[in-house]
Amino acid sequence: MAGQFDNRKKKVVAEEVVYEIDWSSALRTGDTITTSTWTIVTADSGLTKDNESVDGNATKTYVRVKVGTVGGPYQLRNTIVTTVTPVETLVEDLFITVE
Repeated sequence: MAGQFDNRKKKVVAEEVVYEIDWSSALRTGDTITTSTWTIVTADSGLTKDNESVDGNATKTYVRVKVGTVGGPYQLRNTIVTTVTPVETLVEDLFITVE
């Protein structure tokens, strides 16, 4: 799945930024997202996350990222599970540079 989205992001340390992944083009016809999990992969990045959610159509995922240490890129991973049988588990990474 990597490379299907604009995966490179920038934020200033003081910003609290919401990132979105639109999974609609990766989902099969009639498929939606059952669960979405966001994980900060980079160790000791100083990044924090909260407000993880899925939109009302269950095709987009969101997470708010705060703080961070200047540098990067830091890796933030979104893992979703879909509804249509057989279910799929899809993964996409964002790479965040903190300024």
